[in-house]
Amino acid sequence: MTEPVEDEAQETTALVLRTLSSGVNPGPWPQPYPTTVETAIEWQKTGVHATWSEMHGATHGLPKGRLSELIGRVAATGEQLGLAWTCEQDMRLWLDPSAPTGDRRSTSARALAEITGYYAISAGHGLANVTLRTLLVHPDAAAIINKDNKSAQGFAPFSSVPAVWVPLNEKVAKLLKAAALPVGQPSVDRMVDYVLTLTGHPHWQALTSRRHVDFHRWRPQSVVGGVATHNPWEEGADGSSTLTMYGSSQHQPPETQELIDEASAGLAVLAETMADWMAAWPAALRELGVPVFKEEA
Repeated sequence: MTEPVEDEAQETTALVLRTLSSGVNPGPWPQPYPTTVETAIEWQKTGVHATWSEMHGATHGLPKGRLSELIGRVAATGEQLGLAWTCEQDMRLWLDPSAPTGDRRSTSARALAEITGYYAISAGHGLANVTLRTLLVHPDAAAIINKDNKSAQGFAPFSSVPAVWVPLNEKVAKLLKAAALPVGQPSVDRMVDYVLTLTGHPHWQALTSRRHVDFHRWRPQSVVGGVATHNPWEEGADGSSTLTMYGSSQHQPPETQELIDEASAGLAVLAETMADWMAAWPAALRELGVPVFKEEA
């Protein structure tokens, strides 16, 4: 199906799109590269150190695969951030005056806003996991993490046990903060503080709250003829119930501009956090007793 399905009231009630593309030329790459792009590239380029870092970890008695897993997850998180940025650019092209309008605009722009948010949230989970795995190189920090999550069975490198891969939320961020306390080093503290601050940022909370509704409860339809997400019955003070019948749908689709701004704001705060985190991470590793990256002169 490629065309809208309308009811007798001439409202779009169903829509399947052939493409999400607006047909608008995105133009050349912005120069200089945006901070989000630079951060995504920096995280991904860390991957070239995976094998060398693993050899370094072995000389420090770390579990086999610990540092190659850490480095690989850092690189993968950078790719997720980059994909979020790409989706954001496509999302914003739907606001161009030359882009199609109507239901196609609202549905496509919303879908791309959601994809932008989903990649951003995935990268956020990556941020939590690389922070946890960084702390695991220190025995005191590892003891606190392992005590809190026994089902992870020691967070063996490359384990497929689901509990080994943690989500980014306030509970996990507070665990990371607690694990950093016995280390007592400034770069380690900054690294975990960035994660904790992100979980409480209103832009990030708005993005994750939207995802929770869409994934776990009821994603409202994008078309005006959709089914409203509120109960059509009204309860009276006397215990009576009234069902009102309307000639057209009472559904209010989400505002496209609001969704776009929400996705961009959440991605921006994530990118800023990841840039700050990366600036602290090499020194944090040294403070944790594993000087994989030497201090710059």
